[in-house]
Amino acid sequence: MPIVNMNKCQYRLAAIDLDWTTLNSQKNIGGHTVRAVNEALDRGVEVIFCTGRSRAQFERYLTQFPKLRYAIASSGAVVYDVKTWEKLVSNEMPPEIVDRIFSVGEMLDCFPFMGMEGNSIYEGSMASLAVEYGLKNYLYEMHNFAAPVEGLFRWYRTQNRPVESISFYFRDHQPCAAVREALRDLPLYMSFPKEPCVEMSMETADKGIALRALCGKLGISMAETLVVGDSDNDVPMFRAAGFAVAVENASDAVKAEADAVVPDCDHDGVGVAIEKYILHS
Repeated sequence: MPIVNMNKCQYRLAAIDLDWTTLNSQKNIGGHTVRAVNEALDRGVEVIFCTGRSRAQFERYLTQFPKLRYAIASSGAVVYDVKTWEKLVSNEMPPEIVDRIFSVGEMLDCFPFMGMEGNSIYEGSMASLAVEYGLKNYLYEMHNFAAPVEGLFRWYRTQNRPVESISFYFRDHQPCAAVREALRDLPLYMSFPKEPCVEMSMETADKGIALRALCGKLGISMAETLVVGDSDNDVPMFRAAGFAVAVENASDAVKAEADAVVPDCDHDGVGVAIEKYILHS
């Protein structure tokens, strides 16, 4: 991580992860964080969402931040202008890559999710088994902001369209290594969250690459960026940014990549980070 002189650096952009970072364990955003983010936006700082979620899963949170303009979605596969929903950057998986990933999934006992055209899609026949596959904390999103499809793998082959991201959830962590090995020759970025899961996108689609691309379009240097996150898929943006902040509930491996640690997601860690390092209050 670069050494940052806090007395001289004025951060012009803050990228904040959502799940277990900006969102608390109840999937809400604390008032402290809402106030700090909006004050930063009022001062002209670009605060952006940088999330593994698809558009359908984060759009509702935008109402709390009227001046927020940009979002990195599906762990870097798409960068949106959220006022127009124009795709400023797109690094989606071509159908031939998707087909290869799904051919592996068909051989495994997994609960598949995919992000496509801003929507989150899952295997509908397995909905009642979601908790068994590590999705206990995502039931609300699954039932309210995702679409079930019967026979997901087969259904996709009738669509043959680019895909933002694919996730396989398992009953335990053991199959994750098998997925990594089976797909090691593909140009993929894989991350492994706390849940027994493998998240996949194109290797050109991690959060760090997307953040660099957006900053390039906005004329903001990476030294002028601050990021806040908690999970494995946040590490690329930690390494790209001028200053990286982990919330207290992050794993030890993620904290090791950070320049600072703030309170956990249930104690407005994002709000604390923005106040301390951007608003200086």
